[in-house]
Amino acid sequence: MISASRSEPSDSAVDPAPAETPELLTALAEHLRELQEYAAYYLSAQADRLRLQVRNLVIALVLATLALTVAASLAATAAVLLLVGIGQGLGQLFGGREWLGFLATGLGLLVGSSLVAWWLVHRISRSSFAETMHKYAVRQAEQQREFGRDVSSRTRARYEPRAN
Repeated sequence: MISASRSEPSDSAVDPAPAETPELLTALAEHLRELQEYAAYYLSAQADRLRLQVRNLVIALVLATLALTVAASLAATAAVLLLVGIGQGLGQLFGGREWLGFLATGLGLLVGSSLVAWWLVHRISRSSFAETMHKYAVRQAEQQREFGRDVSSRTRARYEPRAN
């Protein structure tokens, strides 16, 4: 037995008339095309923003490289002019023999830079050695505090002759 309520459409169910369905599909298709266009617009704007950021970064890197090149060129030019001036001045002191002034300047520069390099290497090595010795001294003190002995006392005990 079929009830009457099943055969008749209820008022709460939305069942568009068959004539309205193509209009709804057309409107839905139009909204989807519009949404697709907006999504494409957004993606295009994001791509352009990324291209702009990359372009600005490249421009900044080029300008920084140019500035560094100019600064290095200026420093090199100043150093050359200073050395030439020292060489000519020493040449005047050596009785007008500029070649001797340039020779003394070059030799002084080589000896001076070698001494500075040796001093820096020596200082860094000494500092590194001192830091390493301090590191292990602190560690041995921690071992002594924690265990009552440290690695060096264990090593000494191993190699000292035992009294029988």
